[in-house]
Amino acid sequence: MGSSTNVNLNPFVMQSSGSRIGRHVVVSPENSGLQNLHYARIVGTATSGPIEFQTGGFETVLICVQGRAFVLVADDLYELACYDTLYIPREMDVRVDADGEGCDLVEAAAPVTADYPVQLTDSENACMKGPDTTFLTGTCIKTGRISAGISFAGAGGWMSPLGRSLNGFEQVQVYFDFPPEGWGVALHDCGSVAPELVSVVHPGDCVAAAGGRILTIAAPGSRIGFVWLLSAYEEGRQPAPTIEGSSQEV
Repeated sequence: MGSSTNVNLNPFVMQSSGSRIGRHVVVSPENSGLQNLHYARIVGTATSGPIEFQTGGFETVLICVQGRAFVLVADDLYELACYDTLYIPREMDVRVDADGEGCDLVEAAAPVTADYPVQLTDSENACMKGPDTTFLTGTCIKTGRISAGISFAGAGGWMSPLGRSLNGFEQVQVYFDFPPEGWGVALHDCGSVAPELVSVVHPGDCVAAAGGRILTIAAPGSRIGFVWLLSAYEEGRQPAPTIEGSSQEV
């Protein structure tokens, strides 16, 4: 896909996206205004058995947000612990096995024509780390369209992975790390007078939008975490996130 002109920017919320065992596609062009970005969740248990799929014409990024997984790509086995990231090229057979404590993986995928190698980075050697944000792709993992990272908004603080870059990128934010009874608020900003969307979010919820930017605000007393997934409309134009926010505790 090329330009984002005339794309439906309507954002939407999907609740409890990580509540089912197995691999489930949550957001795709079939159920949203997105043209390229797909978001799936892979949840395995000690007794659920292997989870198998093919990447087809899509580059795929797997991010472990809980537990530990063993991922077989072609004939090579990779181990993913919490916050580890694996890039899988197009046209690959993939098998995911959870360890005894289970696993929870966020999957991002987007169509590409170029071939990129399998790439793995652990949480200690991420592309760039800050006090509140870890960049999971970039200098350490090269992709065709996808950028990904993890951010935390401190209690009463706010965070956005796109800063004020409002055009050119599809995005999904997946909420996963909250204190008990914690919650946050997601706002979608297209540069207009008022947000296009204001929604309360809980662990497992996701927000998707084909443009603009998504801001996350943590409720007082609730430091919350989320995975952000971005996809460029043009292959080879990997998004360069500019984090904005205030993580101060209130």
